[in-house]
Amino acid sequence: MADTDLLKALAAVQDRLETMKDDSSFVDFDLLNEEIYGQFEPFGMMGKDQVIGLRLMPPGGRKKTMFGIENRKLVELDVVRPGRFIGYIKANAPHHLDKVYGWWHLNGTEEFYIPINLNNGQSCLLLLEANPKDRVDTFAWFCPTCLNHLHSHKTAVGLHGLEGYWRDEAKAIADFNSDKKLRTCCECGTVHQEAYSVFAPLDQKVW
Repeated sequence: MADTDLLKALAAVQDRLETMKDDSSFVDFDLLNEEIYGQFEPFGMMGKDQVIGLRLMPPGGRKKTMFGIENRKLVELDVVRPGRFIGYIKANAPHHLDKVYGWWHLNGTEEFYIPINLNNGQSCLLLLEANPKDRVDTFAWFCPTCLNHLHSHKTAVGLHGLEGYWRDEAKAIADFNSDKKLRTCCECGTVHQEAYSVFAPLDQKVW
């Protein structure tokens, strides 16, 4: 999805929610409807303070691996194990989804994963995050050999919303890729591969 398409999708979600502001205390619609699903992939705002994402997956769960870093060691995060009701990533815990986005993400708030089994055999992963005004997320890179921290770029997503988040993603990637010194580990000399966006073509998603 191009950046312009993403912004249009987010605007459409906001417009839909605005039209639902009546005397009712609740908003209820089908998130798995094809039109609605597209508006929350990769993420969308639900109201003014909640961020949600939807991921359709084959039977058995996600095929790509999510990694975390704990005590400077690489660990596999099994947040969508079949049969598990809910997954959780604590705030500011580095995590990276293999060959999906070319940076490590540090959420400024907790993220919850709820797998939903669908009638067609697929699974839908519902991602839920709060978006308080003081939320600050981080795009980061670590040496692939020794996991030494290389570079970070912070984004005030609580103030600037998802539009600001994706603008900062583009800037963080451009800064990292344009400076080989940022990509070179000062401890072991390993040169990190170039970063890439969530929206990059599949052939660029090599790590």
